[in-house]
Amino acid sequence: MANETLIPPGPTPSCRVDYGSWTFKIPDAVSVDRLREFHADICYHVMPNGEFASPKTGRHFEQVWDHDSGCSLEFTDPESSKRNKGLALLNIPGSVFASLCPKERINLYSDVYSLEGFYRCTRLDTQFTVLDPPIEIGQLCDSVEAGDLWAKNFSTQRTHGDRARDGSWRKPPTCYFGASDSPTIGRIYSHGAKHGWETPDIRFEVQQRKRNADDTFRSLVNRTKDELTEGPLLLVKEANLVMSVSGEKLDLRDTSGIDRSEVGSKWLRKAPRAAWYDELVTTTEAPVERRSRPVPTLDQTVRAGIQQYGGSDGAWIMRLMVTEGASVEEASMALTWRRIAQMKDAHRQKAMASMTKTQATKLQRVYAKLTKTAAQMTELYGAEDLS
Repeated sequence: MANETLIPPGPTPSCRVDYGSWTFKIPDAVSVDRLREFHADICYHVMPNGEFASPKTGRHFEQVWDHDSGCSLEFTDPESSKRNKGLALLNIPGSVFASLCPKERINLYSDVYSLEGFYRCTRLDTQFTVLDPPIEIGQLCDSVEAGDLWAKNFSTQRTHGDRARDGSWRKPPTCYFGASDSPTIGRIYSHGAKHGWETPDIRFEVQQRKRNADDTFRSLVNRTKDELTEGPLLLVKEANLVMSVSGEKLDLRDTSGIDRSEVGSKWLRKAPRAAWYDELVTTTEAPVERRSRPVPTLDQTVRAGIQQYGGSDGAWIMRLMVTEGASVEEASMALTWRRIAQMKDAHRQKAMASMTKTQATKLQRVYAKLTKTAAQMTELYGAEDLS
């Protein structure tokens, strides 16, 4: 079980790289050590208390080093007899990029590019997320299904999600553009839906691989290198490039007013870019982001809570024993019900972490029963005194 995880910030706009994979050619053991040190520096920077899992054999590489932050380093020893000897792959997920400020990300791009043995960027995902968007994600997917909205550079597009009997979306759907094996694919979805954001949002994401990814990454390094000495308010070139990539690769066209029978196979060229989307991707200001932060496991949280509030809990129990004549068990249960009454769905999810399917099912029943009882106790005695 991970020692810590990176929890994303609450509702916040963003415009940045969201995933990166870079390939290196490592000629000797010294180069391997330097790459491992660089990997460790990133991991400990974003998550000082995180831990590395034991190295394992990967699908394509002899050794895979995973960290709680989500960063991983895969490589095959330069002295190996395998065909991919001396190759390494560094993977950095979106949660890590979200935990870095723009200045730190710019330095990271430059450092990766300058590392000994850097060969190419293998995959690069970029995204921008808007709050209170001009169109809801369900409406956007409806327009795609109706053929009223089309991404110019993709021959295929589809939506994914469940509908109710009345045709409405049960949950926020996702729209996919391009085949899964294409060097460039697009996704549009609600990022906040899986994190419980109450503010509506839409995330526009472009995933590039191979030559497309490498070209974009090198452009990113070249565009932002002169910002390495600039102040934080002037760091806009990363966001500008992300918007440029989105506008070019995920070019949403309004096809609702196009008569396709008249223009034949060139009908899409006649369609203008969707006005609301054009306004989004031509915005030059970089959004103000809040950063992801490390979140401890349930056991760590409990230990920290005991250290901070354990003495007060003990004092409350002893006071109840003296003033009300309660036994230690009765006073402890009164405190327990107060705590359970404060549980939310996020706490249930935390309790289920690393459980088996059978255990998780059992915990669901326990959670429903105890929270119901705690709510009844709260209603009967009041939230501040369940004794």
